Amino acid sequence: LFAVEEAVYLLSALKKRVFLNLVVKKMTSISVIIRDNFINQYLSDLSTSTSIQIDACIDIVKTDAHVLVEILIAHLKKKDKVNLDENSRLLFKNLNLSFCYEQKPEIHRKLFSVLESVDNIKKAD
Repeated sequence: LFAVEEAVYLLSALKKRVFLNLVVKKMTSISVIIRDNFINQYLSDLSTSTSIQIDACIDIVKTDAHVLVEILIAHLKKKDKVNLDENSRLLFKNLNLSFCYEQKPEIHRKLFSVLESVDNIKKAD
């Protein structure tokens, strides 16, 4: 956690990805279960996460987008299905949902089921 937070801070303050790239490389070498648990805890409240934190997690999970899709589903359910916030849009914009569908179709279906109940989805969304 400390290394990821420091990497995120350095990226936001100095605009340099060197340390973040090192942390991402290390995180991708640990077991998938540990990595996924970390991501779930790190982004447990998506509404308070920064775009840099979310981007770092996208880099960490790489093609295992289903981890972030599950976080997004929980986030949309917590928000009482009113609308999409900036962090939700950021995930939709940066995740490969077609690859998620290929890997975990049940999670993909669950996401779109939740989206059907969101009240204010704008055309731009």
